Amino acid sequence: MADLEQRQIGFQSLTENIDTTSPTGKLVFHIFGLLAEFERGLIRERVKAGLDAAKKKGKKFGRPVALSEKEKDMALAMRNGGATKIDIARHFS
Repeated sequence: MADLEQRQIGFQSLTENIDTTSPTGKLVFHIFGLLAEFERGLIRERVKAGLDAAKKKGKKFGRPVALSEKEKDMALAMRNGGATKIDIARHFS
């Protein structure tokens, strides 16, 4: 919007009664923007709190472990022995 304003271009919403060519329209537009930013901040805080609570309950995030330590060592040995990554992936499914 700052770019449009700099180029002296007004904004008129077709679905909401917002017209930034008037002082009232600019005020309404900025209030909506501030409310959206505030809501985004609240959502971010809620998500973070939910993740923290889940972690405290022992919930694990991310991909599940695909190979055991023994299988990882075996895969590295296969790679060092000349096996291709595709062959190793097929071996371990």
